This record gives sequence, C-alpha cells and structure tokens, in this order.
Amino acid sequence: MFLTIPGFTPASIAIPFEHDGYPVTDVITVEWSVRDEQGYSILAGSSVPDAGSSEVVVYVDGHLNEPLNETYTTYEVAYRLVTGSKEIPGSIIYQVEAEGAVKEWRNTLITPLRALSMMREIPNMSEFAAASRDEQKAALLFAYRSLCAMKFNTSVFPREYQVIGGEKVTSLRQLTEEAWHACSAQFVEDLRIAQMIEANDSLVSPELGAMREAGVLSYTVGEVKQFVSSQRPLSVGLCPAAMRKIGRYLDLSRRIGRA
Repeated sequence: MFLTIPGFTPASIAIPFEHDGYPVTDVITVEWSVRDEQGYSILAGSSVPDAGSSEVVVYVDGHLNEPLNETYTTYEVAYRLVTGSKEIPGSIIYQVEAEGAVKEWRNTLITPLRALSMMREIPNMSEFAAASRDEQKAALLFAYRSLCAMKFNTSVFPREYQVIGGEKVTSLRQLTEEAWHACSAQFVEDLRIAQMIEANDSLVSPELGAMREAGVLSYTVGEVKQFVSSQRPLSVGLCPAAMRKIGRYLDLSRRIGRA
C-alpha cells in the first residue's frame, strides 16, 4: 500500500536514485512536482543532491496535504533524475486520510479496532488478521458498499423507520443514524459479522475466479488434474459465508442470477 498520512500533516517524500531496481550514481539534480488527483501541480522545485547521497527528500507542508474526498485523497510526486547524459522519469504516490475516513455508521458498520476484537469470535479470518491496517480499512469499506447494495426486506427495520422521506426502506443507505441505532441488537450484530466475513473474503486471492475468466478449464498439480467449472458461480453480491449470516433479512426475489 501507499504511504498514508493524516490530513493537513507535513510529508517527507524520499526520492531514491534508482531505476528499474538499479542504482543511478551520477545524478546532478532532481526536478519534481507534487500533483493532486486532477493532475494540477500544487508544489514544484528542483533539488541538488549532496555528494555521495542516494536520495533527495521533498518536504510538503501540511496545508497542501488537504483531504479532498470523504475517505482518502491521492497525491503524486512526479520527478526526473537528471544525469550528465539523460533524464530518468519516475513517480511516488502517497495518500492523505480524512478525519473519520473509516467511521462507524457513516461508511462502515464496524471500526477497524472493533473488527480486530470481533475477529476472535469469527473462524477463518486469517486474511484479515494478516493484512496491514490500510488493507483492513479498504476491505471494510469495500464490504460496507457490498452490504449497502443488497435489498433488505422492509420488515427487518423498526416499524417507525420502515418508510423514510416517503420511500420504503430496503437499503442500509436509506437509514438515518437514529434509525440505525433503533435496529435490533441481533440484526446489527449479524450485519457486522457479515461485513467482517466479506472484508476477509475480499482479501483472498481469487485464483479460481481468475482461471475461469481466462478460459482455463483444467490444471494439473503433481499427478492430479483439477477441473474448473466453465459456468460462473451464482452471484448474489456477497460471499456465501456472509450470505448465510444475513440471507434471512434480504429480499432475494430478483437478485439471484448468473452474472
């Protein structure tokens, strides 16, 4: 993952003197530009390296590292290593995290720290446990969006919140914070566990899915030949284990099908 810093925090970005894994020893100067997501330069300059150094450091003031999105904003340090005979381009990516980038109720049902506590009560969570903190956050955000895409039976929500703003409530995104806190404890717990399971599943390498997409029908491990189904698996928007946890709450009348 990329270097991630809190919003409005100064950043020190080291530009190494290397290209394709090999050192570049005759760097005269480094020309660089810090760019935002739209490609606009917010800071630019050139740095002359000290004798014998293997990098230069670009300092970006905190006020320039503005979180422009709800969760993460990406910046790029584009540079050129100028030697006596050529110019070598490169870039380094870093991200700025907004305050409350992963915030319970706003874009997740469970915070990363609460997830680590709950993980001990859910089997087969090895992928989530082994992931970095940034990977865990990304997986939780992804799983939350998957849950929000599901259509729920209106009856699972508290009676007084089954219609909000004149619309029948069938999605988690329609709930107000007050409505969410009025939901039954069992419903909330099941949703949180489902989000954990889906987050863990999103971190698993989809090897068989990749083989199927590539048209591979069989492969051999040692002397054993394994066959890959030519049909896509049944698609319901969540992994099977997460579906088992919340399936009874969903309106699946028109969601089940083959992709």
